[in-house]
Amino acid sequence: MRFDIVHTTTYTYPRLARLGPHDVKLRPRESPGQRLRLHKLDVEPEPVRWDEQLDAEGNTVVRMWFAGSTQRLAVHSTAIVDVEGSTLESVELDPDVVRVPLRYRSPIEELLQSYRARRSGKAAREAVETLAGTVRRTHGEDTLRWLDGVAEWLEREVRQVVREDGGPLAADEVLGSRVGACRDLAVTMIETCRAMGLAARFVSGYQEGRPEQKRYLHAWAEVFLPGLGWRAWDPSTGKRVGDSHIAVAHSAVAGWTTPIFGHFWSERPDSSMVVDIAIVRGLA
Repeated sequence: MRFDIVHTTTYTYPRLARLGPHDVKLRPRESPGQRLRLHKLDVEPEPVRWDEQLDAEGNTVVRMWFAGSTQRLAVHSTAIVDVEGSTLESVELDPDVVRVPLRYRSPIEELLQSYRARRSGKAAREAVETLAGTVRRTHGEDTLRWLDGVAEWLEREVRQVVREDGGPLAADEVLGSRVGACRDLAVTMIETCRAMGLAARFVSGYQEGRPEQKRYLHAWAEVFLPGLGWRAWDPSTGKRVGDSHIAVAHSAVAGWTTPIFGHFWSERPDSSMVVDIAIVRGLA
């Protein structure tokens, strides 16, 4: 499946602002099942310097430096991506990870430590442990069936909303209110996986959706399964990720996938942001 993606983010400042360095993570990643044909960034005002680099987790970051002052910053990202999804049919896991809870063998265990660390507070830990046990009783201990069950439960039981600002909510808040945005469901699934020993990470990107929908960045979860590598589940759809998702960045910590991060200095320390995303299924 080919997708043409146009993503424009515009910041407006009420007074002239001096821009500090900005990090941009908008380049769709290249991985098995996803091939990047083209990616282009257009920025206004034009940076005086660009530096493309990889962050600590292998995401492409473009660092930009600016000169002078402005009342507007516009970042325009254009991408063409080929996606071939995997449904995990007729797959075989390594014998030691076919059931949950699981423990990875060394040295993989050490390498995956940041993706297994439980960073949430006590209330969130208890909430996801309850959910993990509920799904284990209904879907059994088979790892893939259990993962399917967590994604299905979250899609079925949590009312989804759009929340444009702010970081992900804690899992106990999501499971208590049964309301959350896609990033909240992703973090809740990640914490639930970690409660059962699974290495899981946050993924930001795009989902095809319906043509009439307003488009937003999307979020889902990936889990590391020896024998299969990193595989994705989307608790917003309740399914394994197929060919309608385009991954951009991943991290053990959701906040590190922020698409644009930087600072500015001005007489007024406020700004407004408008995001416009267009996703079109292209011709092969």
